[in-house]
Amino acid sequence: MAQKDYSQQVHSIDFVVHPTYKPLPLRTDLYLTARFPQRSRNQLQKLFKEKRVLVNGATVSASHKLRGGEEVQVLLPEDMEYIPPDAIDLSILYEDEDILVVNKAPNIMMHPAGAILSGTLLNAIHHYYEKKGDPTRPGLLQRLDKHTSGLLVVAKNHQAHQGMQEQITTHSLDKIYFAVCDGIPKEKEGFVEAPMGEVSHPFRKKMGVYEGGDSKEAKTQYVVLHSTNEMSLLGVKLHTGRQHQIRVHMAHIGHPLRGDDLYGGCPSFSRQALHSYYLGFKHPCSGKEMNLNAPLPRDLQELIRPSLEGLGSNKHKLDIHCIDQPWNPRIWLDSLHSS
Repeated sequence: MAQKDYSQQVHSIDFVVHPTYKPLPLRTDLYLTARFPQRSRNQLQKLFKEKRVLVNGATVSASHKLRGGEEVQVLLPEDMEYIPPDAIDLSILYEDEDILVVNKAPNIMMHPAGAILSGTLLNAIHHYYEKKGDPTRPGLLQRLDKHTSGLLVVAKNHQAHQGMQEQITTHSLDKIYFAVCDGIPKEKEGFVEAPMGEVSHPFRKKMGVYEGGDSKEAKTQYVVLHSTNEMSLLGVKLHTGRQHQIRVHMAHIGHPLRGDDLYGGCPSFSRQALHSYYLGFKHPCSGKEMNLNAPLPRDLQELIRPSLEGLGSNKHKLDIHCIDQPWNPRIWLDSLHSS
């Protein structure tokens, strides 16, 4: 009956909230964010405003708590449901019947949003499966900012999605980044523990460090791998996964990322100098330990190479994924993992 109130054609997605889903109880908007990661937050909030989300036959607000066993109906306009395939180069590091791990190139959005309908990572993934004749429509599990490069896990079925989402929620998914910041941090190994929340900005979404209100716990660990007078190369481990967390925390201690115009970084680089280098997790279906890393993109290699000239590769072991760089990430990866 609800469908006839809409002028556009509507697709109805119906499902039951599994009683063993963790964590429950959970706000409906947060559940939908996890179940439909390819949808932007604005798209999902619009569904609630237009009363397109029904639980047990009745429309609900975004804050309605799900406890398991409810029948949920989501009414999606046709133009929101369709994500056109786009022939964009896709770097795949691992794939099986349950998950896909890709190395996202810099300067690519995660999924269509607003007036942008193509040219995103999700468009590229849909093209990849369409070309194979495979009807799979995977869901994005993680988010990287448009200008951040590196590793992402994509779920190809509901079991994989739920298993990976649980690891993300419990922070058992191990994530390590390469970053280049302005200046030299005082501490060669540091731990930033500072709550974060959204702050006012006239044109762009911006996060900041503050306590109270809607702020959430945020923890970031870093190691200075090499530095000059102008910038430092860091290995960074996330202990929580807040939006813009590394960018905000490094700016908070006075060392914003090179190229990060939103948080005060030196504009001499075309994007924030951040790369998702390593992921460690248990396979959501088989339980196998997965350890994957992605090579530094060329623009980051060119950024840091001048500062490393003269160090001499004979003083350092080389990592196969960073063959042009005179350091061995395994040394500090092991250190970060054991801490």
